[in-house]
Amino acid sequence: DNSVVSITQDHQGFMWFGTREGLNRFDGKTFASYRPSSDLSFFPREAESLTEISAGHMAYVTINRLLMVNTKTKDFYRPDDFVNRVATNFLVDGPDILIGSMDTCFVAGPDFRIKDCLIPPSSDHGDVRIYAMDESKYLMQHNKTFYFLNRKDRSFTRLNLTGSGLTDEQLFFA
Repeated sequence: DNSVVSITQDHQGFMWFGTREGLNRFDGKTFASYRPSSDLSFFPREAESLTEISAGHMAYVTINRLLMVNTKTKDFYRPDDFVNRVATNFLVDGPDILIGSMDTCFVAGPDFRIKDCLIPPSSDHGDVRIYAMDESKYLMQHNKTFYFLNRKDRSFTRLNLTGSGLTDEQLFFA
């Protein structure tokens, strides 16, 4: 199934498509497929949250795991700090990379070394997802609970969705 689940463009202008079968690069004329070697082949191929982290290095989430690929050598690897950690999504914010995980959001540098953790005040147990809103705040989802996270002072403000008309299923799968 080559359904596209994420798209990005790298610094050279190549278009990258994350599909249910892995990564594909389009150079304007032809597609090139990128697949993990046999030692990482047990990872699902689905490529979500696809982003170029640095020249020649793409990162993506595949079924709660963070994978990287060196686009020159086609070598796939997992950053050391995330070998045994869940990753639900990530975003690049200047020199920082924010990685949603179980019950926390990790703040890492360009080398994916963890520098800090952003822990939502909710007592729920489950996935955390992080999204950029504007220059002053992020949107953080922790299970069915949503927060604005102030980028400057790192304070959390719970969003009140009572009366929004959204069902529990809509909130859970948002």
